[in-house]
Amino acid sequence: MPVIAATELSDTETQAINDIMDFRMTLTSCKTNEEALSEIDLYEKNLVQTDAYSLFTNETKLILDNFINLERYNYYVEIDLKHPKLEPLITPQYNKNVEWFKSNNEKDTNKWLHSTFGDVISCTMQFMSTTKAMSAGLVIKKHYEFALEQDPDFCYGLSSMGQWLFQAPGFAGGSKKKALQHFEKAVERANTDAEQFYAKIYLSQMYFDREENDKANNLLADADELQPNSNYVEKMRKINKTGHSLYTYYLNREKIDKEIKNTI
Repeated sequence: MPVIAATELSDTETQAINDIMDFRMTLTSCKTNEEALSEIDLYEKNLVQTDAYSLFTNETKLILDNFINLERYNYYVEIDLKHPKLEPLITPQYNKNVEWFKSNNEKDTNKWLHSTFGDVISCTMQFMSTTKAMSAGLVIKKHYEFALEQDPDFCYGLSSMGQWLFQAPGFAGGSKKKALQHFEKAVERANTDAEQFYAKIYLSQMYFDREENDKANNLLADADELQPNSNYVEKMRKINKTGHSLYTYYLNREKIDKEIKNTI
């Protein structure tokens, strides 16, 4: 039986999360990374000025803040893998979440906060000590598990856990077979265009890794229809053209970026 979150989101809070998911998708069609970063700044400015935002719980505000700063992080990485703004951006965000969980019961925390904190930890690992980073992977898994205990059909959480399962070594619980199951279920359970967009991209890359290229290409075509002229979809194609999936790209990003430039 799924655990019921003690902090159920209001309809207005749920809509705010759906809106930011849609926003993330539309950002992928920005012409430049700098344009995307400017759009994020504007979105945040307008969001915090709304009457609805003033009524959100601190938990919901942290969820939204995680999304906003994760997007900033992603676009800074696209500009430069070692961008000087990365650490000053993501480490304070990590600390905000740590403080939340010090004061709140993990089992009572909403699935969206568990999942986005897991993502924040993943981005922060490169700035941690070696010892701390070694244990962080299992902490990430724990947060994704809490999210899926609350809602086994949680599309965002299923995709996040799928990526974790793909990347983790077998002795730590990783499994490409289980990763595939999570990615496929995420597509089945996606309720919005944005959820479909991301779930299909992540599944496409699992299929590409399995050399099921027709399935991968069909899913990327579906994502194209959901968000025309998406740079993210186009990047998947460029990565795949080098013979890699998104998941192996994460492990060899600098090298594969050079390969992509050489094929242009």
